[in-house]
Amino acid sequence: MSELSEIEKIISSRLAELKKSVPVWASIVVTEDGLPIAYDLAEHTDLTTISAIISSVVSIAERGVQELVPDQPLNQVILKIGDDPTGQTIIMEKIWENVIIFVIFPTVSNLGLVLLELENAIRDIIEVIKSNVDVKLHPETVL
Repeated sequence: MSELSEIEKIISSRLAELKKSVPVWASIVVTEDGLPIAYDLAEHTDLTTISAIISSVVSIAERGVQELVPDQPLNQVILKIGDDPTGQTIIMEKIWENVIIFVIFPTVSNLGLVLLELENAIRDIIEVIKSNVDVKLHPETVL
C-alpha cells in the first residue's frame, strides 16, 4: 500500500468517525487547487466537480474578505440552504496551508455540537498531515 493511499485511508476513516458522532451527511478534504485528498460522500457524488466547487467557493470568499477586511484571513465559510426542517448547512474551513474541509449536515442539527466534533476531527486530520508533510498528496500538489 502506498503512502498516499494510507494517508487517504486514515483521513477518510476520521471523516467516517465524524459522521457517526454527529449527523454529517457528507464530508471531504481537498486542496486549495480542488484536488480531493479524502472523502466520505454518497456514491453518486461527482468527486471532481464537488472538489472544484469547494475550492472555488473558498477562493471567492477569500477574495471578498480581502476586499472588505484587508489583512484578515478567511477561516470558515458557512452556508445555510433551504428552510427547517429540510434545510442543510455547509461548512468549509481552511485547516492547513492549502487544505480545506467541507461538511454538510441538516440545519436542525445542534450547530455547537457539530462545530465541536468538527474541530476534534480537524485536529486529528492536521496531525496526519503534519506527520506526512513531505508526502505529495497529488502529483501536482505538495503540502
